[in-house]
Amino acid sequence: MYDKNQAHYVTATVILVKDGKFLICRRAEWEKAFPGKWTVPGGKLEVLDYALREKDTGSHWYNVLEDLAKREVSEEVGLKIKNIEYVTSLIYIRSDKIPSLIVSLWAEPVGENISLCNALTDYK
Repeated sequence: MYDKNQAHYVTATVILVKDGKFLICRRAEWEKAFPGKWTVPGGKLEVLDYALREKDTGSHWYNVLEDLAKREVSEEVGLKIKNIEYVTSLIYIRSDKIPSLIVSLWAEPVGENISLCNALTDYK
């Protein structure tokens, strides 16, 4: 049975670190959450991020957050990543009252050619 008290969005964010520098990106002004604010790449987990893959065991998919991090960094800033590690987690209650579990990761970018998606307007 579905229990809304247990339902959350799951989001992964990725702090990209290279040569002691961090990549930050500015969100577009039209974004619902934190418009115009500086952030790191990331996004929500979707069922299709794992459901179309073969299971790693009879019942489970492994490395779902790591794969989400790779997809989001690729989509948002056009980079591949390696050496993904856990930083922390937090809960954020969105303006539409949906709780979001945010898992913060860090990784090293592969390459240097940044290509922003349309939801991001600048980077440093």
